[in-house]
Amino acid sequence: NVYCILCEETQAVVRNVKELSRQGYREILYLYDALTYSGCSKIAGYRQGLCACGLPFCEELLVRVEKSLVSAQATVEQMLESGTPFSAVMASEDVIAVGAMKALDKRKTSMPVIGFNNSILAECATPALTSVDNRLSELCRTSADMVADFLSGKEVPQKVTFPARL
Repeated sequence: NVYCILCEETQAVVRNVKELSRQGYREILYLYDALTYSGCSKIAGYRQGLCACGLPFCEELLVRVEKSLVSAQATVEQMLESGTPFSAVMASEDVIAVGAMKALDKRKTSMPVIGFNNSILAECATPALTSVDNRLSELCRTSADMVADFLSGKEVPQKVTFPARL
């Protein structure tokens, strides 16, 4: 009796890597904060996307940071100062992506930045942050409905997946 409701985050990251590659971005920095199920799914999508595009996986472009704006900003500033080549940034969380945007802005450097979770930070960032919507409100509503149905004796699916949206 194990039930699961999740967003197809792996495929969302694959699609974003493919789109960045299609636009000519070859060195895609991926910043992440945790190796949770979600975090590992996103990293898997990053690796799969690179492979699908024929892009090499570079260990130095897969970087773990603390889940904070300050940590992400400092990490990206350090990478820029060290000359680590990257042409686009993807992040596992919007707060990390906004930190990357701040570092790029400080250096007057422009490149695509994509966050994840479609949080209020994505709307408040200047310019607005491109962010993947993992449909958290729908996941929560579906979870509550499934629990209520299960407790009332109704049959519920063991697994429900939602596609992410950009």
